[in-house]
Amino acid sequence: MTFLKLLSLVAVVAITGCSVAAQKPVALNEEAFTQTNSIAIIATEVPTPDTTFPGASCLICAGIAIANHSALTEKVVTFSTEELVSLPEDLKQVLAESGKQVVISDKPLVLKSLPDSKSKLENSSKKDFSGLAKELGVSKALVIDVQFDGVLREYSSGYIPAAAPVGYVYGYAYLVNPETSQYEWFMPLNIREAVEGEWDEPADFPKLTNAYYSAVEKFRDAVLNAFTAK
Repeated sequence: MTFLKLLSLVAVVAITGCSVAAQKPVALNEEAFTQTNSIAIIATEVPTPDTTFPGASCLICAGIAIANHSALTEKVVTFSTEELVSLPEDLKQVLAESGKQVVISDKPLVLKSLPDSKSKLENSSKKDFSGLAKELGVSKALVIDVQFDGVLREYSSGYIPAAAPVGYVYGYAYLVNPETSQYEWFMPLNIREAVEGEWDEPADFPKLTNAYYSAVEKFRDAVLNAFTAK
């Protein structure tokens, strides 16, 4: 167990406090989508699967939680992210079937590298995608931002688990108009998949493994189904 891991865990526990988290869902603007010809799918780099323990928020609490789940973490970090990594390609196919010209950015999106948006309009991105859209030659940007994937176990009172671990994928997907920075669709995704039966089955943890891949599938379906037959 490393100090860096402890700091990382505390950061993940606080992840829902980041600036974009306050943005409420925005239903797809059907009219604007119909009039859109070209879209760039831009994805952040999918993180390596990991464990997280919200509620174990002090360094000592986090250290105990990490130590008590070391065998689980060793398994979780081996989980595949292939289905999340391939989501942009699958989404491109869905959009192409609706007549859109679609390109996929070949570089992972680093949101902090983008300039801040100057828009004061409601439901607007805090980042300015206009330069990136111009570079890719498109009129809209469709962002897939997976912020965490793996297993989550909630804690209460710092040291005591509040529930069994769950498969967990957390992030956002949104369609933004680069000219105005307004969202034409915004979907927060907080997918938790419970285990049926006993979860503590080292070293392979088969039921938790299945829960993780089920959460991944639900994340994918939520994004793809938003644009199916549009």
